[in-house]
Amino acid sequence: MRKTWLPWLILSPSLLFLLLFTWFPLGRSVYDSLFDTRMASDGAQYVGLDNFARLFADGVFWQSLVNNLLYILLTVVPGVTLALLLAVALSENHRVNRWLRTAFFFPMIIPMVSAAALWLFIFMPGLGLLDHYLAKLFGPMNNNWLGRSNSALLALALIGVWKFAGYYMLFFLAGLQSIPASTREAALMEGLPARRSFLRSRYRCCARP
Repeated sequence: MRKTWLPWLILSPSLLFLLLFTWFPLGRSVYDSLFDTRMASDGAQYVGLDNFARLFADGVFWQSLVNNLLYILLTVVPGVTLALLLAVALSENHRVNRWLRTAFFFPMIIPMVSAAALWLFIFMPGLGLLDHYLAKLFGPMNNNWLGRSNSALLALALIGVWKFAGYYMLFFLAGLQSIPASTREAALMEGLPARRSFLRSRYRCCARP
């Protein structure tokens, strides 16, 4: 009997927080979405699915959906690719590689508020670091990188890749370093080109669940 309730007892604090701060707000949001609540009115009026109908008929909603999909495409693909390349380059356990791993992972531990302040300074029109160095090459610059639709999304994607590439790198490193040394030595003895050796052993190890 003890083996039955003991795991639940251990998990109960986490489950309680999950219920209070995840599932309850989610359920409450779904419930509130069925009502029309206005600041000037005394109470909420039940409208059913009318709010969703208005949402799907709004062009801004669809544009925001497209922007989110583009952001995912511009961050996940380059971020994972960069993380894999870094993991392969730094997979050997040398002192320099250990320092470089720390350096590439460091953006992940920077608080989001601090990271936002840093990149706001970099992208600041006219006075930021980016415009400062571009001005040395192309003359005076006053680009509003975060205020223009054709550059804001790319700037945010760059920040996302910088922030999370080191985090993804750790997972690839764990997979690469789990490959037995005998496997790598066998590939070298067989004279496999580096590309084929990577695809046959290293990539499969990283791609497996």
